[in-house]
Amino acid sequence: MSKPLVLGLLLAVSAVRGEVSLVDGRLTIDGLARVKCRWQQSLYMGLTDSRFDFYRPEMLLGVTGRIVPVASVRVCCDVAELGNEFARDMYVHFGWPSGWNCRVGQFVPPLSYEALEDPGDLKVIGYSFLVRYWKPWNQRDVGVQAGYESRGVSLSAAVVNGYGIGQGYEDSNKWKDGCIRLAYSPSFLRGLHVAGRSYYGRIDEAVDFWNAAAEVVFDRAPVFVLAECQLADKGTQGRTSMQVVTAYRLTGLLEPAARVQVELQSEDRYDFGFTGGLNLHMLNDRVRSMLDFEFRRRQSAFPELRVTEQRIILQLQGVL
Repeated sequence: MSKPLVLGLLLAVSAVRGEVSLVDGRLTIDGLARVKCRWQQSLYMGLTDSRFDFYRPEMLLGVTGRIVPVASVRVCCDVAELGNEFARDMYVHFGWPSGWNCRVGQFVPPLSYEALEDPGDLKVIGYSFLVRYWKPWNQRDVGVQAGYESRGVSLSAAVVNGYGIGQGYEDSNKWKDGCIRLAYSPSFLRGLHVAGRSYYGRIDEAVDFWNAAAEVVFDRAPVFVLAECQLADKGTQGRTSMQVVTAYRLTGLLEPAARVQVELQSEDRYDFGFTGGLNLHMLNDRVRSMLDFEFRRRQSAFPELRVTEQRIILQLQGVL
Protein backbone atom coordinates (compact mmCIF):
# COMPACT_ATOMS: atom_id res chain seq x y z
CA MET A 1 0.00 0.00 0.00
CA SER A 2 1.39 3.41 -0.94
CA LYS A 3 2.44 6.01 1.64
CA PRO A 4 -0.21 8.54 0.51
CA LEU A 5 -2.90 5.91 0.99
CA VAL A 6 -1.64 5.03 4.47
CA LEU A 7 -1.54 8.72 5.35
CA GLY A 8 -5.07 9.11 4.04
CA LEU A 9 -6.27 6.24 6.20
CA LEU A 10 -4.67 7.75 9.27
CA LEU A 11 -6.03 11.25 8.75
CA ALA A 12 -9.41 10.70 7.17
CA VAL A 13 -11.29 8.94 9.96
CA SER A 14 -12.28 10.65 13.18
CA ALA A 15 -15.15 10.70 15.65
CA VAL A 16 -16.12 12.84 18.60
CA ARG A 17 -18.77 11.91 21.13
CA GLY A 18 -19.96 13.86 24.10
CA GLU A 19 -22.71 14.21 26.68
CA VAL A 20 -23.76 17.26 28.65
CA SER A 21 -26.33 17.35 31.47
CA LEU A 22 -28.42 20.48 31.96
CA VAL A 23 -31.29 21.67 34.16
CA ASP A 24 -30.25 19.65 37.23
CA GLY A 25 -29.80 16.51 35.15
CA ARG A 26 -33.31 16.60 33.69
CA LEU A 27 -32.00 17.43 30.21
CA THR A 28 -29.11 15.56 28.61
CA ILE A 29 -27.50 16.48 25.29
CA ASP A 30 -25.19 14.02 23.54
CA GLY A 31 -23.44 14.14 20.20
CA LEU A 32 -21.41 12.06 17.79
CA ALA A 33 -19.43 13.35 14.81
CA ARG A 34 -17.75 10.71 12.68
CA VAL A 35 -16.17 10.27 9.29
CA LYS A 36 -14.31 7.21 8.07
CA CYS A 37 -12.68 5.80 5.00
CA ARG A 38 -12.05 2.39 3.48
CA TRP A 39 -9.62 0.82 1.05
CA GLN A 40 -11.16 -2.16 -0.77
CA GLN A 41 -9.98 -4.65 -3.34
CA SER A 42 -12.56 -6.84 -5.12
CA LEU A 43 -12.17 -9.89 -7.35
CA TYR A 44 -15.17 -10.54 -9.63
CA MET A 45 -15.34 -12.67 -12.80
CA GLY A 46 -11.53 -12.78 -12.93
CA LEU A 47 -11.20 -8.97 -12.77
CA THR A 48 -9.62 -7.09 -9.86
CA ASP A 49 -10.81 -3.65 -8.82
CA SER A 50 -9.27 -1.47 -6.09
CA ARG A 51 -10.77 1.70 -4.67
CA PHE A 52 -10.48 4.12 -1.78
CA ASP A 53 -13.59 5.84 -0.42
CA PHE A 54 -14.52 8.36 2.23
CA TYR A 55 -17.79 7.68 4.04
CA ARG A 56 -20.48 10.32 4.30
CA PRO A 57 -19.94 12.16 7.59
CA GLU A 58 -22.27 11.42 10.48
CA MET A 59 -23.16 14.20 12.87
CA LEU A 60 -25.62 12.87 15.42
CA LEU A 61 -27.21 15.19 17.94
CA GLY A 62 -29.41 13.70 20.66
CA VAL A 63 -31.50 15.27 23.40
CA THR A 64 -33.08 13.33 26.27
CA GLY A 65 -35.46 15.13 28.60
CA ARG A 66 -36.91 13.72 31.82
CA ILE A 67 -40.51 14.91 32.11
CA VAL A 68 -41.35 13.16 35.40
CA PRO A 69 -39.42 10.45 37.30
CA VAL A 70 -41.04 7.68 35.22
CA ALA A 71 -41.18 9.36 31.79
CA SER A 72 -38.63 10.81 29.38
CA VAL A 73 -38.49 11.99 25.77
CA ARG A 74 -35.65 11.13 23.38
CA VAL A 75 -34.87 12.82 20.04
CA CYS A 76 -31.76 12.02 18.00
CA CYS A 77 -31.03 13.40 14.52
CA ASP A 78 -28.25 13.12 11.97
CA VAL A 79 -27.74 16.76 11.07
CA ALA A 80 -25.53 15.75 8.12
CA GLU A 81 -28.42 13.82 6.55
CA LEU A 82 -31.16 15.98 5.03
CA GLY A 83 -33.12 13.06 3.57
CA ASN A 84 -35.59 10.59 5.04
CA GLU A 85 -33.10 9.32 7.65
CA PHE A 86 -32.50 12.73 9.26
CA ALA A 87 -34.43 11.66 12.38
CA ARG A 88 -32.99 8.56 14.05
CA ASP A 89 -34.78 8.26 17.40
CA MET A 90 -38.02 10.02 18.37
CA TYR A 91 -39.84 8.36 21.24
CA VAL A 92 -41.38 8.67 24.69
CA HIS A 93 -40.12 6.17 27.25
CA PHE A 94 -41.85 5.14 30.47
CA GLY A 95 -40.07 3.15 33.17
CA TRP A 96 -41.72 2.21 36.45
CA PRO A 97 -40.03 1.00 39.69
CA SER A 98 -41.90 -2.30 39.35
CA GLY A 99 -39.71 -3.18 36.35
CA TRP A 100 -42.28 -2.54 33.62
CA ASN A 101 -41.43 -0.15 30.80
CA CYS A 102 -43.00 1.14 27.59
CA ARG A 103 -41.71 3.01 24.55
CA VAL A 104 -43.76 4.75 21.84
CA GLY A 105 -42.46 6.39 18.66
CA GLN A 106 -39.47 5.69 16.42
CA PHE A 107 -36.77 3.48 17.91
CA VAL A 108 -34.72 0.29 17.51
CA PRO A 109 -37.03 -2.63 18.38
CA PRO A 110 -35.75 -5.56 20.47
CA LEU A 111 -33.43 -7.16 17.92
CA SER A 112 -29.90 -8.50 18.35
CA TYR A 113 -27.09 -7.46 20.70
CA GLU A 114 -25.42 -5.60 17.83
CA ALA A 115 -28.55 -3.60 17.07
CA LEU A 116 -29.16 -2.56 20.67
CA GLU A 117 -25.54 -1.80 21.58
CA ASP A 118 -24.08 1.65 21.09
CA PRO A 119 -22.16 1.48 17.75
CA GLY A 120 -19.21 3.15 19.46
CA ASP A 121 -18.92 0.22 21.88
CA LEU A 122 -18.76 -2.57 19.29
CA LYS A 123 -15.46 -4.45 19.16
CA VAL A 124 -15.07 -4.45 15.37
CA ILE A 125 -16.14 -1.85 12.81
CA GLY A 126 -19.50 -2.38 11.14
CA TYR A 127 -22.28 -4.91 11.55
CA SER A 128 -22.15 -8.61 10.73
CA PHE A 129 -24.00 -10.52 7.98
CA LEU A 130 -26.90 -10.93 10.40
CA VAL A 131 -27.92 -7.30 9.89
CA ARG A 132 -29.31 -8.23 6.46
CA TYR A 133 -32.10 -10.26 8.06
CA TRP A 134 -32.67 -8.65 11.46
CA LYS A 135 -35.91 -7.31 9.99
CA PRO A 136 -37.18 -5.92 6.68
CA TRP A 137 -35.41 -2.71 5.65
CA ASN A 138 -33.26 -1.12 8.36
CA GLN A 139 -33.29 -1.73 12.10
CA ARG A 140 -35.20 1.38 13.20
CA ASP A 141 -38.97 1.49 12.95
CA VAL A 142 -42.14 3.19 14.18
CA GLY A 143 -44.45 1.56 16.71
CA VAL A 144 -44.88 0.66 20.37
CA GLN A 145 -42.77 -1.51 22.69
CA ALA A 146 -43.40 -2.95 26.15
CA GLY A 147 -40.97 -4.70 28.45
CA TYR A 148 -40.24 -6.04 31.91
CA GLU A 149 -36.96 -6.38 33.82
CA SER A 150 -36.44 -8.16 37.13
CA ARG A 151 -33.77 -10.37 38.76
CA GLY A 152 -31.64 -10.66 35.66
CA VAL A 153 -34.56 -11.38 33.30
CA SER A 154 -35.41 -8.91 30.54
CA LEU A 155 -38.43 -9.36 28.27
CA SER A 156 -39.28 -6.95 25.44
CA ALA A 157 -41.91 -7.11 22.72
CA ALA A 158 -42.78 -4.60 20.01
CA VAL A 159 -45.35 -4.01 17.28
CA VAL A 160 -44.04 -1.85 14.42
CA ASN A 161 -44.85 -0.86 10.85
CA GLY A 162 -42.07 -3.07 9.53
CA TYR A 163 -41.19 -0.56 6.83
CA GLY A 164 -38.17 0.86 8.66
CA ILE A 165 -37.11 4.46 8.19
CA GLY A 166 -35.82 6.03 5.01
CA GLN A 167 -38.81 4.95 2.94
CA GLY A 168 -41.23 7.45 4.47
CA TYR A 169 -43.66 6.79 7.31
CA GLU A 170 -46.54 5.31 5.30
CA ASP A 171 -46.52 1.53 5.67
CA SER A 172 -46.27 -0.59 2.51
CA ASN A 173 -49.11 -2.88 3.63
CA LYS A 174 -51.87 -3.15 6.21
CA TRP A 175 -49.92 -5.75 8.18
CA LYS A 176 -47.98 -4.80 11.33
CA ASP A 177 -44.81 -6.66 12.28
CA GLY A 178 -44.09 -8.10 15.70
CA CYS A 179 -40.87 -9.04 17.50
CA ILE A 180 -39.91 -10.34 20.91
CA ARG A 181 -36.65 -10.74 22.85
CA LEU A 182 -36.01 -12.62 26.09
CA ALA A 183 -32.65 -12.21 27.84
CA TYR A 184 -31.21 -13.61 31.07
CA SER A 185 -28.14 -12.50 33.04
CA PRO A 186 -27.46 -14.97 35.88
CA SER A 187 -26.23 -13.49 39.13
CA PHE A 188 -23.89 -16.43 39.77
CA LEU A 189 -21.76 -15.64 36.66
CA ARG A 190 -21.14 -11.94 36.24
CA GLY A 191 -20.84 -10.80 32.62
CA LEU A 192 -22.83 -13.65 31.07
CA HIS A 193 -25.93 -12.80 29.01
CA VAL A 194 -28.09 -15.33 27.16
CA ALA A 195 -30.88 -14.22 24.83
CA GLY A 196 -33.36 -15.48 22.28
CA ARG A 197 -35.41 -13.42 19.86
CA SER A 198 -37.86 -13.70 16.97
CA TYR A 199 -39.42 -11.42 14.37
CA TYR A 200 -42.41 -11.91 12.09
CA GLY A 201 -43.90 -9.62 9.45
CA ARG A 202 -44.52 -9.06 5.78
CA ILE A 203 -42.52 -7.34 3.05
CA ASP A 204 -45.74 -6.74 1.14
CA GLU A 205 -49.11 -8.45 1.04
CA ALA A 206 -47.66 -11.59 -0.54
CA VAL A 207 -44.16 -12.06 0.99
CA ASP A 208 -43.76 -13.18 4.60
CA PHE A 209 -40.63 -12.53 6.64
CA TRP A 210 -39.58 -14.26 9.86
CA ASN A 211 -36.49 -15.03 11.86
CA ALA A 212 -35.44 -16.71 15.08
CA ALA A 213 -32.09 -16.31 16.78
CA ALA A 214 -30.11 -17.16 19.89
CA GLU A 215 -27.06 -15.41 21.29
CA VAL A 216 -24.61 -15.72 24.14
CA VAL A 217 -22.50 -12.80 25.37
CA PHE A 218 -19.72 -12.94 27.95
CA ASP A 219 -18.48 -9.45 28.78
CA ARG A 220 -16.21 -9.27 31.82
CA ALA A 221 -12.91 -7.43 31.59
CA PRO A 222 -10.55 -8.28 30.05
CA VAL A 223 -12.56 -10.84 28.01
CA PHE A 224 -15.40 -10.31 25.54
CA VAL A 225 -17.10 -13.10 23.55
CA LEU A 226 -20.26 -12.96 21.42
CA ALA A 227 -21.70 -16.04 19.70
CA GLU A 228 -24.92 -15.76 17.69
CA CYS A 229 -26.95 -17.87 15.26
CA GLN A 230 -29.93 -16.63 13.23
CA LEU A 231 -32.41 -18.49 11.03
CA ALA A 232 -34.37 -16.29 8.63
CA ASP A 233 -36.76 -16.67 5.74
CA LYS A 234 -38.03 -14.07 3.25
CA GLY A 235 -40.45 -15.59 0.80
CA THR A 236 -38.44 -18.29 -0.97
CA GLN A 237 -35.06 -17.06 0.36
CA GLY A 238 -33.72 -18.88 3.41
CA ARG A 239 -30.73 -17.73 5.43
CA THR A 240 -28.74 -19.33 8.25
CA SER A 241 -26.25 -16.82 9.67
CA MET A 242 -23.68 -17.26 12.41
CA GLN A 243 -20.95 -15.15 13.95
CA VAL A 244 -18.39 -15.29 16.76
CA VAL A 245 -16.73 -12.09 18.02
CA THR A 246 -13.88 -12.09 20.51
CA ALA A 247 -11.81 -9.35 22.11
CA TYR A 248 -9.20 -9.30 24.85
CA ARG A 249 -7.93 -6.25 26.70
CA LEU A 250 -4.22 -7.01 26.82
CA THR A 251 -3.35 -3.89 28.77
CA GLY A 252 -5.07 -0.64 29.54
CA LEU A 253 -4.05 0.39 26.03
CA LEU A 254 -4.33 -2.51 23.55
CA GLU A 255 -7.33 -4.66 22.67
CA PRO A 256 -7.07 -7.12 19.75
CA ALA A 257 -10.43 -8.24 18.35
CA ALA A 258 -11.65 -10.70 15.73
CA ARG A 259 -14.88 -11.82 14.08
CA VAL A 260 -15.68 -14.95 12.05
CA GLN A 261 -19.04 -15.05 10.29
CA VAL A 262 -20.85 -17.16 7.71
CA GLU A 263 -24.20 -16.95 5.95
CA LEU A 264 -25.62 -20.06 4.29
CA GLN A 265 -28.07 -19.15 1.53
CA SER A 266 -30.76 -21.31 -0.02
CA GLU A 267 -29.79 -20.16 -3.53
CA ASP A 268 -26.79 -22.52 -3.67
CA ARG A 269 -24.27 -20.09 -2.25
CA TYR A 270 -22.71 -18.90 0.98
CA ASP A 271 -20.89 -15.86 2.33
CA PHE A 272 -17.84 -16.14 4.59
CA GLY A 273 -16.12 -13.31 6.41
CA PHE A 274 -13.18 -12.80 8.74
CA THR A 275 -12.20 -9.58 10.51
CA GLY A 276 -9.07 -8.99 12.53
CA GLY A 277 -8.59 -5.71 14.29
CA LEU A 278 -6.67 -3.80 16.91
CA ASN A 279 -8.31 -1.29 19.22
CA LEU A 280 -6.18 1.31 20.93
CA HIS A 281 -7.64 2.84 24.12
CA MET A 282 -6.18 6.13 25.26
CA LEU A 283 -6.80 8.75 27.94
CA ASN A 284 -8.80 6.46 30.22
CA ASP A 285 -10.95 5.21 27.32
CA ARG A 286 -11.91 8.71 26.30
CA VAL A 287 -10.16 8.16 22.95
CA ARG A 288 -10.18 4.92 20.98
CA SER A 289 -8.84 4.06 17.54
CA MET A 290 -9.90 0.96 15.61
CA LEU A 291 -8.01 -0.51 12.67
CA ASP A 292 -9.61 -3.54 10.99
CA PHE A 293 -8.68 -5.85 8.14
CA GLU A 294 -11.72 -7.58 6.66
CA PHE A 295 -11.88 -10.51 4.24
CA ARG A 296 -15.16 -11.56 2.62
CA ARG A 297 -15.96 -14.23 0.05
CA ARG A 298 -19.21 -15.21 -1.64
CA GLN A 299 -19.05 -18.74 -3.06
CA SER A 300 -21.59 -20.11 -5.54
CA ALA A 301 -22.01 -22.69 -8.25
CA PHE A 302 -22.58 -19.78 -10.64
CA PRO A 303 -19.42 -17.80 -11.55
CA GLU A 304 -21.31 -14.50 -11.87
CA LEU A 305 -22.23 -14.69 -8.16
CA ARG A 306 -18.70 -15.28 -6.84
CA VAL A 307 -17.04 -12.28 -5.19
CA THR A 308 -13.92 -11.90 -3.03
CA GLU A 309 -13.24 -8.67 -1.13
CA GLN A 310 -10.47 -7.37 1.11
CA ARG A 311 -10.89 -4.18 3.10
CA ILE A 312 -8.90 -1.97 5.44
CA ILE A 313 -11.02 0.30 7.63
CA LEU A 314 -9.87 2.80 10.23
CA GLN A 315 -11.98 4.55 12.84
CA LEU A 316 -11.04 6.98 15.60
CA GLN A 317 -13.53 8.12 18.23
CA GLY A 318 -13.19 10.42 21.19
CA VAL A 319 -15.48 10.95 24.17
CA LEU A 320 -15.77 14.45 25.56
